[in-house]
Amino acid sequence: MNTPNYYHYDHVSGEYVGSSPADPDPMNDGGYLNPPRFATFVAPPDAEPGKARCWMDSSWVQVLDIRGTLAWRRADGQPVVFDALGELPEVLTPLEPTDLDMTWDGQRWAVDAAKRLARQTTDAMAMRTQLLSEASETTAGMSDAYLAGLLTAEEEAKYRAFAAYKLALVKLPQQSGWPAAPAWPAKPE
Repeated sequence: MNTPNYYHYDHVSGEYVGSSPADPDPMNDGGYLNPPRFATFVAPPDAEPGKARCWMDSSWVQVLDIRGTLAWRRADGQPVVFDALGELPEVLTPLEPTDLDMTWDGQRWAVDAAKRLARQTTDAMAMRTQLLSEASETTAGMSDAYLAGLLTAEEEAKYRAFAAYKLALVKLPQQSGWPAAPAWPAKPE
């Protein structure tokens, strides 16, 4: 008589994890002990492509196995690697957003105009602040010298050029292309 096997499965997912020979029953010659927890005497079926064999409700079933698949959270478009058995949950989609400013509309990704405007405004304001800071560093200490008439002609020209540049930067939000396509002023030499 062949020794039967225990067929072990994961205690959470029920996924088949392997087999081992059944333990002989010392009280019953020729008999075997009942399977340990999370095991059965019932052999799993042959694996189907793209499926995992799982013990559910006292029988083996083939469950979709797309673990390792890249999916995107519908709430924020962030990518995640799906790591469970079965279908993707409703909070995930296999569709990748193609733009930073997209939101899930229930069936697909769609550009969110308010989100796009907010991002463009944040990006443009950050660039404007950086350029203003760099210009202020370049002309640091020149304001008092200019007012006191202490600058050389070359220094005064530089100061005036940067003053006009900074003013143009300050006025950028008044442009018709702001914030999507601002016409950045040229930085003086």
